[in-house]
Amino acid sequence: MRASRPTRGDTAIAIALVLAGIVVWKLRMLDPASVAYRPLGNADFYLQIYPMAHRAADWLRHGVLPLWNPYQFAGHPFLATGIYGVAYPPNAAYLFLPTRLAMEVTMVAHLVAAGVFTYWYCRAIELDRAGATAAALTYMLSGFLMLEGSWFPPAIAAAAWLPLALLAVERIAAGGSVAWVAALAAGLALPFLAGWPQTWIYALYATALYALARIVVAASDRVERAHLARTTLLLGCGFAAALGLIAVQLLPSLELQRLGPRQAGALSARQITVIGPPSADSLMSGMLGGNMGTRQWYLGIAPLLMAPLALLSPAGTRPCRGIRRARGLCRRRRRRDPSLGGLCGPSRPDDVSFSPRASSRCTHSLAPR
Repeated sequence: MRASRPTRGDTAIAIALVLAGIVVWKLRMLDPASVAYRPLGNADFYLQIYPMAHRAADWLRHGVLPLWNPYQFAGHPFLATGIYGVAYPPNAAYLFLPTRLAMEVTMVAHLVAAGVFTYWYCRAIELDRAGATAAALTYMLSGFLMLEGSWFPPAIAAAAWLPLALLAVERIAAGGSVAWVAALAAGLALPFLAGWPQTWIYALYATALYALARIVVAASDRVERAHLARTTLLLGCGFAAALGLIAVQLLPSLELQRLGPRQAGALSARQITVIGPPSADSLMSGMLGGNMGTRQWYLGIAPLLMAPLALLSPAGTRPCRGIRRARGLCRRRRRRDPSLGGLCGPSRPDDVSFSPRASSRCTHSLAPR
């Protein structure tokens, strides 16, 4: 199925999401701030991220590749640490802007990118504009992204690319151009290069499971099965290309990890869970609390109330809309070719038999080439 092109309305909503992200950043993050430095709130931001980003940009401007930091203890690997995003393309802003301004520009850019990518992904799976906008705002203004924006820039940078990866998978599965392979590779590689492997590995799991689900669906559908080999090949190329893109950061980081206390298997289960899992009460208060800038799992009351409604409204789901559209197409097709008869649903008004799979075949046959 060929992907529909964005309309002017979609573009207008995307621009509105960008403006909304900027306004929320100003009103909810900058204006309420009364204390710049909080030891338990944003110490990493001031003591680690800011000075290291400043130092890396200064080295690069002077033509020095920051492989080693001689100013930390008796010296420490810099590039291999990964967290400073030396190989992350958007961090080029630090080369041209003052550190404080570059940091704010990149954080706001990732915040609005998360919203815009989410909107385009939701439109790709055929949500209407209202639903796609609600999903985009929910993700863009979630507690995780807002909190990381005030505490740890690499984390918000890593999370912003997940919707792009999902969008690329959907477009490839829908028969999109080979260019979406590059988008998939970027959506998978950039979160790692941003410097936060934890978020990257979660995003990788989610994207891989989503890609596998789309392959399974394609294998079970007669129409999509014809393109199954192409879809699988392009998805595999996207994942392989992402692995190649992150190699410049992944290989030195793996070597450094083996020398430190956080290497795989270094911590026991008791050490890992020393703080303990969050209680159900803390999770609910965090999701419903009103301070989205300090609660990592904040979702808000409105999204939690609207989520079940999506399951209770069959008219709004993609399969039901597709079945109704396919049924209409089949009837028009049958008028031109009566031999289709039973393949495309009822040949008489009182015949209630209907085959969604056969309907899908008719939809494919009528789709513009």
